[in-house]
Amino acid sequence: SSSSAASDVYKRQGLDRAVRTTNQMLALARAKDASLAEGGFSLEPVDLVVLADGVIRSLLPTARARQMDIGLDADPGPLIVPGAEWLLREAVGNLVDNAIRYTSPGGTITVLVRREPGRLRLSVEDSGPGMSAEDIARAGIRFRRGAAGKNKPGAGLGLAIVGTIAEALGARLVLENRAPLPGLRASLVFSLEPLADVCLLYTSDAADEEDSV
Repeated sequence: SSSSAASDVYKRQGLDRAVRTTNQMLALARAKDASLAEGGFSLEPVDLVVLADGVIRSLLPTARARQMDIGLDADPGPLIVPGAEWLLREAVGNLVDNAIRYTSPGGTITVLVRREPGRLRLSVEDSGPGMSAEDIARAGIRFRRGAAGKNKPGAGLGLAIVGTIAEALGARLVLENRAPLPGLRASLVFSLEPLADVCLLYTSDAADEEDSV
């Protein structure tokens, strides 16, 4: 019957929400553990272009199921930041996943990686409803979804996870509407000031690999 089918759909949606919330709680706990661990965690050179491309590929089936146009727009690379690859993948994955969830079917999502004076910026832009100034100001509060997030699966943990990871890695999470265009721009901004040693290590390792070939 139609009522039975509707009940099944409701149960599946409830299960999806529970699974997503559990996974996000675990991700938030891992991010906090990494930032609070004694001695922190070891930094490694991470190419933001390669990372972004991998995240897009992993979420491409979800975007295509919603008939979304998703792509990467990056400055010539490599664009290297010191970080933990698994943490950065978690952060960027959450930003892209949020964009997919809050953008209407048929919308557009672009991941941009830009070199700016003294910093690198990875941004996820979407054509969704954007966020109010109040929601942007309170976006890092766990379980707060804001007006755009109502009736969406999940518990509003995505940006809290990204904010925690950004803080642990010395980056900044910047949220802004794309006015006059519709949609939101969520950016991770990395300072290049302490990058020299890491870049030197990366270059040295690459040279060693070439010598060994």
